[in-house]
Amino acid sequence: MEEKKNCKNCRYYHRHYIINKFGYYTGTCDGHCVNQYIPLRESDKRIKRGEPCDFWEPQILQKKERRENIEAVLRNMGERLTEIAEILKKDI
Repeated sequence: MEEKKNCKNCRYYHRHYIINKFGYYTGTCDGHCVNQYIPLRESDKRIKRGEPCDFWEPQILQKKERRENIEAVLRNMGERLTEIAEILKKDI
């Protein structure tokens, strides 16, 4: 069965989250499109109607991109921590 190519399973769809009464993030039924080529008003219509989109890309790309960004931030943090540790060693 072919995957429906609509907003809710697209790379550009960002689901909205709330913090529930237990303090955990919970996904809502709402979200928005971050594709720069689709006006906000148009994307809202497509999301609500579940219409197919010419700009659709698989959601796995968003997850891969997010993972790469997190890894880059962690590497950068590691480098900064190493620099801080060197400064602290010199001050002792």
